[in-house]
Amino acid sequence: MKEILSNIIKVILIIVVIISITDISKADTTTKLSLKSDKTSVTNGEEFTVSIYVSNIDLNQGIMCVSGKISYDSKILEPIASDNTTYNGWTTSWNTSSGVILVDRGNGISSEQCIAKLKFKVKENVSVDKDTILFSNISVYNSEEEQECPNTSCEIALKTEDFPTDDNKNQNEGEEKPKEDENQPQKTPTQEQQKTNTQTTQTTTKSTNNKNTQIPVKSSTSDEEIPYLGVSEWIVGAILLVTIIGIFTYRGYKKYNNV
Repeated sequence: MKEILSNIIKVILIIVVIISITDISKADTTTKLSLKSDKTSVTNGEEFTVSIYVSNIDLNQGIMCVSGKISYDSKILEPIASDNTTYNGWTTSWNTSSGVILVDRGNGISSEQCIAKLKFKVKENVSVDKDTILFSNISVYNSEEEQECPNTSCEIALKTEDFPTDDNKNQNEGEEKPKEDENQPQKTPTQEQQKTNTQTTQTTTKSTNNKNTQIPVKSSTSDEEIPYLGVSEWIVGAILLVTIIGIFTYRGYKKYNNV
């Protein structure tokens, strides 16, 4: 009886290992999409382009179509898009209101390449330092196969500068400097006044440098893959099955010894 129970446990463990290896192999070969920006920094009113790349294609007949959703903060960025744009043999249909995007071509491809270019513009009077463009709900397919892919994103850093308004500029230009009395002798600045002027100049220089500091763009893509839950479900099921079989086998064994 002990030998039978041992053999059953071995068979179950072998099945669990085989399923785990299969799912891990599938996860490693999932087709990947990525986003890349063409500029290292952007500011208010500036335009930039984000490219969509496809790689690690594992469908037998390649991919003919990519679909998903493009998300971003509409208070910071606005899309510049025309429907049915073509790039590298791919035609892009992008609904900028809902974010739904479809990129397709007539034949399947299996090589890494850029499939679309999306144009954006930074709105005026933006005071934040970054925004993230997210490509989610991604699916790739051909005439016979379909595959879901991990989400990817591109972080856009923004630089902001303080510019004088027209009112302030006109006000400064309209101010007249007080006239100096030509007969009044010029005063020589004291040592304390020279020290104060030096500190004021240093403070002003430091403030100006801080305002002109540019925040670099961090254009990155998320290579994180969506975890597959199939392995965990199989392992839990296998453990429950082994436990149930063990309980009944132990009862039968104990009953058999008592006879």
